[in-house]
Amino acid sequence: MEWLGEVNGVEAALLGAGTLLAFFGWELFRLARVTAGAAAGGLIGWVISGIFEVPEGLVERGVDPALWTIIMIGLCGAVGFLLLRLIRSLGSFLPGVVLGFFSARGVLHWLGSEEKWWSLAPPEVLLAAVAGGAAVLMSEKIAVIVMTAAIGSCLAGEALPWRWSVPLFFALSAPLQWWVQAGRPWPFRRRKERDDEDY
Repeated sequence: MEWLGEVNGVEAALLGAGTLLAFFGWELFRLARVTAGAAAGGLIGWVISGIFEVPEGLVERGVDPALWTIIMIGLCGAVGFLLLRLIRSLGSFLPGVVLGFFSARGVLHWLGSEEKWWSLAPPEVLLAAVAGGAAVLMSEKIAVIVMTAAIGSCLAGEALPWRWSVPLFFALSAPLQWWVQAGRPWPFRRRKERDDEDY
């Protein structure tokens, strides 16, 4: 294990983030899906507060521009959160596009592509992004588990010195993540409760 002594901070971060994503990708996806609407709504509220001045009725009640901004961010964040909860397909498709994109980039990177993970070429990656979004719409849990395990394996594989560490990491993480999400290792929760649970 001499390679452990040569691991730098970036490689350690990649290994940690990749492991977390590979084994707990479904939970992270659910959290991201919930917070994405609130974050987008809050950003829109911040923009609105910059465009529109504080209404006169609120000025008379002592609302200053800073408080007006906080009110708009909170209100629009709540609306965004509720909209994404109500329009579940939109809340799943967009993160699925991101997962599909990074899954394809990770696999191409592992196969030897010199392009950066965030570059938009080749066109096959864009097709993979749309396919990722469609896959999440068709079978959300399976698609998310497979794609997060793939991305996490590619990230963790960056820190490991062996060429075949990525597929081996994926072969371990994807089935284990599915097994965890099927409810088997959680002793105090019934399977039906976990299946019915939704953020």
